[in-house]
Amino acid sequence: TQIPTTSGSTVGIATTSTLARATDSFKNGTASLKAVLNDNTSVTTNWLVRLLSGGGTPANNQAFVGNQGSFGFWLKTSTANTGATVTAWIDDADGLEELPPLAIINNGAWNYYEWFLPTAAGTTITTGNGIVGGASVTLDAIVIKQNNTAAAMTVWIDDIQHNYISGCSGTRKMDDIQELEKEKIVSELIVYPNPTNGILNLTLENNSKSDVRLFNMTGQQILNTSFEGNEQQLDLSSFGQGIYILQVVTDGKATTKKIILNK
Repeated sequence: TQIPTTSGSTVGIATTSTLARATDSFKNGTASLKAVLNDNTSVTTNWLVRLLSGGGTPANNQAFVGNQGSFGFWLKTSTANTGATVTAWIDDADGLEELPPLAIINNGAWNYYEWFLPTAAGTTITTGNGIVGGASVTLDAIVIKQNNTAAAMTVWIDDIQHNYISGCSGTRKMDDIQELEKEKIVSELIVYPNPTNGILNLTLENNSKSDVRLFNMTGQQILNTSFEGNEQQLDLSSFGQGIYILQVVTDGKATTKKIILNK
């Protein structure tokens, strides 16, 4: 068991919050990581909860094979505040980077959150450049952010993994924070053309209903729609030129892509 407030970067939650291996809900295997986050009622600070990979010892942080492929995990909650996001802090050769935050899906089901590392243009935490480009890459923490609230938030996390691709292919599944069992997740989403000048095509491998969200680089959701079938076309021409994060949720799995809009 760890204390979520171990990190000095964590703010907004009380020391009564807990982080432990749990068997009451899991995506795969027999257990998951469960965080019960209680509000610190003595402050009005927005929450930033840094769930440390190495238990507070950087040398114990989980290592990636390299800076290629995708990184992701399953997360479940029904008690997130409106606007809550999840991200990861990645330590590479030039500093600590934050992956682009993804909106937490507050539906009480297991949802998959994924980032493609070569194009995950995020922000700098310490001395980095916002890009996971160093040869030595480790997971510093999974980070949950939300506006200040008096309500407690319970989150389960499972199957934290790095799916490594170099040359033809290869897979490295990471142990998660509590060394839980793992399962490879294969992305079913294809988007093209990317970069695009406005029209973006989406192709999926199944015909299930999909929810589509688009975020700008500040984390603001600017598009929310849904469709059924394995093909959909989005018109992004009303948005300004720049980089956006596309999130598509199908059958409880959230897949993300970085979209470059050129005009």
